[in-house]
Parts: sequence; C-alpha cells; structure tokens
Amino acid sequence: MAKSKRIRGTERSDVFRGTNKKDVMLGLAGSDFLFGRAGNDILNGGDDSDQLFGGGGNDTLNGGDGNDLLDGGNGVDILAGGNGNDTLLGGKGNDALDGGAGNDTLEGGEDNDTLNGGDGNDTVLGGKGDDVMAGGSGNDTLEWADGDGSDIISGNAGNDTVVVKGAETKADSFVLGKEALNKAFFERVALDGTPGTGRFTLTVDTSEAFEVNGLAGNDSFKVNDLSNTGVNLISFSGGDGNDSFDGSATSTLLQLNGDAGNDSLIGGTGNDVITGGDGNDLITGGDGVDILTGGAGADQFVYAGNVFAGGALTPNAGGTGISVLNKPDVIKDFEIGGDRFNLNSKDLGISAINFQKGTSSTLTNGNVLVLTDGFAAAAGAAKAIANNANITDKEGAFTYFNTTLGISRLVYSKDLANGGDISVLANLGDAKTGALASQANFSGNNFSLV
Repeated sequence: MAKSKRIRGTERSDVFRGTNKKDVMLGLAGSDFLFGRAGNDILNGGDDSDQLFGGGGNDTLNGGDGNDLLDGGNGVDILAGGNGNDTLLGGKGNDALDGGAGNDTLEGGEDNDTLNGGDGNDTVLGGKGDDVMAGGSGNDTLEWADGDGSDIISGNAGNDTVVVKGAETKADSFVLGKEALNKAFFERVALDGTPGTGRFTLTVDTSEAFEVNGLAGNDSFKVNDLSNTGVNLISFSGGDGNDSFDGSATSTLLQLNGDAGNDSLIGGTGNDVITGGDGNDLITGGDGVDILTGGAGADQFVYAGNVFAGGALTPNAGGTGISVLNKPDVIKDFEIGGDRFNLNSKDLGISAINFQKGTSSTLTNGNVLVLTDGFAAAAGAAKAIANNANITDKEGAFTYFNTTLGISRLVYSKDLANGGDISVLANLGDAKTGALASQANFSGNNFSLV
C-alpha cells in the first residue's frame, strides 16, 4: 500500500500527485498542479497561479498568491483562495470556502456549504443544499438557481446583489418581503402552480439589490414593503411566458421587463422603469415618476389610484403658456394602432368616454373624455372645452390630449369648474411615427374605462 507523501515543490511549475493516504504538498513558487487523490490532504499552492484538486477525502486547499483554481472534490473540504482572483469549487460534501482578497468566484456544489467571498467584488453561488453565503467587502453577486436549497445570505459591505434564477420551463411564484429585524425574506411559494412544490427561502441579512430572472413559464412575483431592509433596487426579467409582477406595496426602485408574453407589470410608489417587451402587456406605473415602454404588441397603460401626484400644470403669467410642476410618467412608445390608456372609472371619477376633437362640443355628460389639439395654454384649453360642453356647473372628470405644449401629453382635470386644476398623466414625447402630433389616427379606441 502506498505511503502518505510530504512533497515540497520548486520555484518552477510543478506537477505532483498524491497517494490514497494523507498527503501534504507545498507548491511554493511557480504555477503548480497539485492532485491530492484519496485521503485527507493538505495542498498549498504558494506563489503564482496554481491549480489544486483535493479528490476524495476531507481536504484543505490553500491557494496562496496568484489567480488560483481550487477544487475540493468529494468530502468535507476547506478551501482558502488567498490573494488574487480565485475560483473555488466545493464539490460534494459540507464544504467551507473563503475567497480571500481579490475578485473571486465561489461555487458550493452539493450539500450544505459555507461560503465567504472575502475582499473584492466576488460572485458566490451556493448550489444544492442549504447554504450560508457571505459576500464580504466589495460589490458582490450572490446567486440562487432552480434546484438549490434554502440559503442564508449576507452581502456585507459594498453594493451587493442577490440574483435568483427560476425554473427553466416551469412557472415560478415568488414573494419578497421582510421579516423580524428588518431582514429581507425571499421565497418561492409554488412551482408550476402547485403550492409548496419547489419551495425555498432566502433569508437576507444585507443586500442592496435583488435581480430575479423568471426564465420560461408563467411566473409571478410579488414584492411587499421593504423599508429599513437596505434593499434599494429590484430588477425583474420575466422571460418567456405570461408573467405578472406586483410591486404596489413597495417604494423600492423597480426595473421591470416582461420580455415575451402577455405580461402584467405593476410598479410601486417610487420612480420605476417598466418595459412590457413582446406581447400584449398591461402596465401600471403606480405613484412616482415612471418610465413606461410597451414594446411590440397591443399594450395598455393603466391609470388608477393617486394619479394626481405625477405632474401639475399652471398657467404662466398672462395665461399664454404652462408650467409643469413635478413630472408625469413618460410613455416611450405609445402606438396609436394598438395601444390604449386604461382608465379606472372609480379612481378618476369618469363614468363615460366621449371622444371629441376640436374646440366645440354639445356634450351634456357630467363626466367626459375629450381629446383636442390647437391650444397653447393647457388651463385655457381645459376651461374652453368644459364651457363648450355645457358642463361647467358640474363636477366630473375632464381629460384631453394636447399636442401644442411643446410635447405630447395626456392631461387630466378632476374639477371642470377650475381650469387650473389640471394634472399631466403621461408625457408622450417619444411617441412613434409622429401620428400623435397630427392626431390623424387618434381615436376613442385608444382608451378604455374599467
């Protein structure tokens, strides 16, 4: 039977292979290849960029200086990258990985691992099993993928991101909120429509951002209040499928992309960026100054709730111009041929839609929607249309579309008797094909009332 070895390298690039017993290898200088094989081995790479393979047994691998590759193999292994941009692979067993200084990549592999990125901008992947992951100092990325277990995650110092990748083909149902001590708590509550299936939880001590990729399938993601958790950005990519995202309960900044499919995307109370992607999407900006892009397909832009917080219009001196207070939502690609404004009748006080174009009307409805152009002063235009509609003695909802304010806008007034009580619901400055500027094709078909 082979005896254990104690091997000391040179200042050159060495290749050493151990025995089936406990071996101790010192690579020293040079880019070394150390193979422990079976047995509880100790492998020290030393200076330069080394490659260390533990093999079977409970091994200890120390990369030292340089950009090292450490592969624990089977067994309960301890891996320390040291200085440099190292790659640490735990393999099977309950392993402990520490990247040390440098921009390291750590993969726990199977079983329940403990991973610490150390200094630098690290990428940490727990793998299968219930892992404990810490990014250490630096701007780290800590990743969970479908099939991994329930992990405990700490970004530590720096601007860190937790990345979640859903199932390749099945529908994920995610929830993100907070638990005791203001820790963020992420969980998958259902897989492929079956509650409890594929369940996992991520308890996040510290992280500044979440990035969630639904991949294929009809995925859903609900975000609750995240105040005092330290999370300041949530990115969501739905992937293929008809996905839904509800961020109405959070003020955390949202960056949402439905990708392909007929998606429903609801923003929060902050200034969000929402893109529907391909398909017929339903997009709700929510409160805040949002940037909305429908993408290809017949999309609906929903206005409900506190729509008055977006932008207010007031006449300038002399009443010949307007001032915009705050800013409304920006719709980047409203297409007359298929897109619509979806207006909530209860929240806006609108009971009917009447499409009119021009400066006069014989409408007698208390609540009307009028689209017009040709006015320089928004307040004056609202007053004029209200007067011509013979409804100035009634309170109601007055909405019109004006293209002579320097940029196309959807404008709303709750009180018809007050020409100055006007809010801008949407800024349509990037509307396609110039059709909105002439309104040649704009019609009541571009509005719906729910």
